[in-house]
Amino acid sequence: SGYALSDCSVFPACSTFHSSASGGATAMAPEGGVAAPPGPRKSSCWSCRVLGGAGLMGAAWWVYLGPRRFMQQGHPPTFWHVTQMTFAVSLACFGVVTIFRPVGSGKKES
Repeated sequence: SGYALSDCSVFPACSTFHSSASGGATAMAPEGGVAAPPGPRKSSCWSCRVLGGAGLMGAAWWVYLGPRRFMQQGHPPTFWHVTQMTFAVSLACFGVVTIFRPVGSGKKES
């Protein structure tokens, strides 16, 4: 909570956007306090999480469509098609986790 939006280091374009939007500040000091040093914060801003998660879910849909179209033509699924569909589901789950649970949110503060 003591960092500016420019600390986003996941997407270079996002970090450029954040630094221009916040006036180039690197850290915001709390009221009457000292600014905390910037630390590694990957995927912590909402726009980065939504962009990354949506990209993963889009990739999952694209991977899923291949075997789905093959099976809609009346062909029985092969082991490879089941593997592709399993991989697509795991990509979609990773996309949902990326959006709703950012990296580092499960760590205990010391």
